[in-house]
Amino acid sequence: MSDVASGTAVFKDKFIAFVDILGFKNMVTEAEAGRGMPLQDIIAATKDLGSRADREDMRERGPRLCPGSPKLAPDIDFQITQISDCAVVSTEMSPAGALGVVNHCWQACLALLSKGLMCRGFITRGRIYHTEDQFIGSGYHAALDGEKAVSIFRLQPDELTTPFIEVDPVVVQYVNELGDPCVRKMFDRFTQSSDGLTAVFPFKRLNQSFMINDDFNADRELESLNNIRDWIREMKGKLAAGTTRADPSAVLKAAQYNRMLDSQLVACDKTELRIEEWRDVMNRARSRSASDPRRGSPTKFDKS
Repeated sequence: MSDVASGTAVFKDKFIAFVDILGFKNMVTEAEAGRGMPLQDIIAATKDLGSRADREDMRERGPRLCPGSPKLAPDIDFQITQISDCAVVSTEMSPAGALGVVNHCWQACLALLSKGLMCRGFITRGRIYHTEDQFIGSGYHAALDGEKAVSIFRLQPDELTTPFIEVDPVVVQYVNELGDPCVRKMFDRFTQSSDGLTAVFPFKRLNQSFMINDDFNADRELESLNNIRDWIREMKGKLAAGTTRADPSAVLKAAQYNRMLDSQLVACDKTELRIEEWRDVMNRARSRSASDPRRGSPTKFDKS
């Protein structure tokens, strides 16, 4: 018997996200005319926002990140409803719940970005009744209204909205005050702040990290780094192909993403310099060890 039939349906205080794909109407119009992204690819893109499979996975396995963080339910009461170009996601009020909704939005944004698509959204806290097939509550409306007013990383004073998933300050405060060290660390990894605002920020993922030890291989690290560069350039190409040049708003939103992607290319250049520096350091250490019989194996270096 459902909670509605049994009279046990209640509003809950939860973390709530509303996310939608930008430019979706134009994508559909183009697809209907036999141009642009085909229908099957559009459908696949909407699945990047989330699906019932995500709900089932959370129910069976629970959160994979920070699994030991405080939670009320093993599945953090994760609910998702995906319709057309948007999705509503909600999780329980707990440190694990806060990270769960942010992590889901981060993954969705990165998946869409890899297809050259932009999204916008808002993560907040509020009252909601949310099941597999229904959502009702003022918290949903707060997330919906917040999505319409996202302004972080604004390039121009008259720019009305920006293409990011903004995080309500009340959620940021909750994580800072009640989140455990793991949740705070991962939250910082998934977000970026600017001028007092915070947003989900998948661009941080687009760089190469490496360990400095006896197994360090500069050529292998550079190969991995170049793969990331190629991935970024591919994203930029797809983004350009999907941007309607006759629409100034679309051009400005694409400029936002291109600015972030270009910054990551610069970051990759700096990473390459560090790799080459450590190549020289390791080569010198190995050379000294080989030429001096009194020396043992090269010293293990800490991560740069």
